[in-house]
Amino acid sequence: MAAVRAKGDKALFGGHTTQKMKHYSCLSITNSGPLADYLPTLSIAETLVNEMTKLHLETKDVQGEILITDEHVPNSKSERIMLGNRGIQPESRPPAEDVSKVERRRTKDEKQIVAAGVGEVDGF
Repeated sequence: MAAVRAKGDKALFGGHTTQKMKHYSCLSITNSGPLADYLPTLSIAETLVNEMTKLHLETKDVQGEILITDEHVPNSKSERIMLGNRGIQPESRPPAEDVSKVERRRTKDEKQIVAAGVGEVDGF
């Protein structure tokens, strides 16, 4: 399935592979982690593409990597067209903070709150 997603990402990012996107001038991501960790707002678009593909695979009983890719890539291209119609180019978005760093900071803050005797805070 990684090959299918890689081809879908390439369609979503205007022909750029995820590896190329990491080195794209406006992103300059040096970490080997997932590109989605730096583009969380675009993960919504990727989730929509994945859900559309999943629905079609189930309703059309599509199986096999080639047929799944043939379903997934057009969904990614459609999503890119929709974003483009709104003036959004996914490959031109600035990087967000690494999700793993945000999670570590949240864990640290939670421990400090508990240690200070405040107790647990909703949402943490």
